[in-house]
Amino acid sequence: MPLLRNTPDVGRGKRFQRSLRGLLLPGFMLPSALGALLIAFALLAGLGPGAARIARAQEAPTPAPTFDPTRANVPTAPPSARVGQSLYFENCAPCHGETGNADGPTVAELPGPPTAFSDPTVLWDLAPANLFHTAKFGRLEAMMPPWLERMDDSQIWNSVWYAWSLHTSQDEVATGQALYAESCAGCHGESGAGDGPDAAALEGGVADLADQSRFVLVSNEQWLQGWLASHPEVGGDWSVSEQTATIEYMRTFGYTAPWESAWQPGDGAIRGAVSAGTADGPAVEGLVASVDAYLEFDRVATFTTTVEADGSFAFIGLSTDPTLNYIASVFSEGISYSSDFISLTPEAPVADTSITVYGTTQDATVLTVDRLHWIMASEPGALQVVQIFAVGNSSERTFVGTDSASVPEPVTFAMQLPGNAQNIQFDNGVMGDRFHEVGPVIYDTLPVLPGEGTRQVVVRYVVPFEGNQATLEQEQLYPVGEMSLLVADFADLKVAVDGLTFQSIQAMGEQDYQFWEGANVEQRIVVDLDGLPATGDPSPFGATTAAATNSTGATTSSSSQSTVEGMAATTTPPPELWMAVLVAAVVMAALIGVLLWANQSGALRKGYSRADLNSLSEMLLDRIARLDDLHAIGDVSDSEWMKQRAQLKVQLVDVMARMKSGGRPA
Repeated sequence: MPLLRNTPDVGRGKRFQRSLRGLLLPGFMLPSALGALLIAFALLAGLGPGAARIARAQEAPTPAPTFDPTRANVPTAPPSARVGQSLYFENCAPCHGETGNADGPTVAELPGPPTAFSDPTVLWDLAPANLFHTAKFGRLEAMMPPWLERMDDSQIWNSVWYAWSLHTSQDEVATGQALYAESCAGCHGESGAGDGPDAAALEGGVADLADQSRFVLVSNEQWLQGWLASHPEVGGDWSVSEQTATIEYMRTFGYTAPWESAWQPGDGAIRGAVSAGTADGPAVEGLVASVDAYLEFDRVATFTTTVEADGSFAFIGLSTDPTLNYIASVFSEGISYSSDFISLTPEAPVADTSITVYGTTQDATVLTVDRLHWIMASEPGALQVVQIFAVGNSSERTFVGTDSASVPEPVTFAMQLPGNAQNIQFDNGVMGDRFHEVGPVIYDTLPVLPGEGTRQVVVRYVVPFEGNQATLEQEQLYPVGEMSLLVADFADLKVAVDGLTFQSIQAMGEQDYQFWEGANVEQRIVVDLDGLPATGDPSPFGATTAAATNSTGATTSSSSQSTVEGMAATTTPPPELWMAVLVAAVVMAALIGVLLWANQSGALRKGYSRADLNSLSEMLLDRIARLDDLHAIGDVSDSEWMKQRAQLKVQLVDVMARMKSGGRPA
């Protein structure tokens, strides 16, 4: 079937990073939703088992091994500097700097300056394999940690090539491309494979410039000397800048530069089957089907076709690059229905997928709140609150909303926040666009697909209070199946919640939280808090967690005691530093603990995983897209953009892996 459209490098930013394989073991039963929350928080905060291994590796006194080319494993596929960019910012930029100028924020703590990747003279005598070896095994005497336990070889190579690209530029490479095309391609070929039209006439053949096993071990200086020794008549009279530009271009035969499109056609194919989930639903023949290719979260290509009478569709000529991920979608009655993530590889170039489309309904009684999570933290005179609604649809039709005289489009899910809520913000939409406020009710306008938790709504707001007490009353407009509440704990705080049961106090990162939960919660929820800091009082989170230094320089311990069952609680830095990560942990906990681990064998609850995983990935992709929009218009700096992107991408790691493996850890 022909591809009707190919649009490379379209759409807003959506990145995908490595999976966290092995952090959760098949058959492991989480003790409770709280256990899942703690594991999810550890993963997101970098406190999981892998982090512990890294810490031990970095603390080991064993000297780093000297360079051994046999341990610089040659990449099995051309690395992508574009993929390596996020890895570089996360793991390398703190020392080497965002632009490779050796000016990262931790430089002052190092015994000497790190490598300046932006300086061509620094890299001139180094081969890419030297950088790979150092990144993998570290240089502990220079406080360079080994990354072999945190990144696999392909990720290290991607990071290395992004670091390498910092000393060159698209313009320099373009200059080298023109020189190569004029003087070198006749023998070496357009792609450097040694298959140019003049190659056959040469005795001994022509070197394959894309041969990774050879050229990753060669520095630019060695490459130049070998070039001039072999045929000085070509390029021997060029300027140094022309020779350098040509070498940098020839390097791109072995890797994809960050400014190049990641999409390359191949022999891959995706075959799909569309079925109707509603008996009298719309016909599937003629529906528009699309497939989007993502490199991490960057959409790099889109293809469209139409669905056949038997519900089938197909896309051919797709790349089998294993770093790419595909999502197939079908559009019916203005609603997009999507597949799980799909991967193609040279070993498995063809994949089958299925998509179910539904009829529509305007019956609002089909909506439920399957799970509701609250997170609260207090500052003098105000509560910071985050709520996460997992909205479900008990019917076999997609709920498209009802008409409202006050909103220009049909409204779907409705929520009523506490009456004194201020500074209301949504993580995956904005007021006046997706969300609309009508009196005390806020309406969503996105459709809700059939199933449990198919739509996620994350809302943040502030509730001011007077004195030392606060009461939050909220009318739930739908039945609430499960509810959890996390309250940042400190000395003298008292919490009472009608309909919820206090479970325990748990430390998450550097903050203790009271954990409450309940099932089939009454629709009117009241939370009473006493012992709060009044306006003008010091923040209860201003002291150091474990120790503080007095004016004489001596160290003194500090601690506090919780009023709930006498469990210990400590004071910490302000809780808003943890709120963003904790929100992601709560959402992931629902996937890891409540949804995915139904019994001791780790069996998946049927009907849960695809809807929840799709919903969560959609929410996170929306957040990344919104962040990219703010960065594009200059409202977010480059450094803050990359920092927030790195935080968001971690949340998608486990989701992506599970979507590929049917809900279980990959």
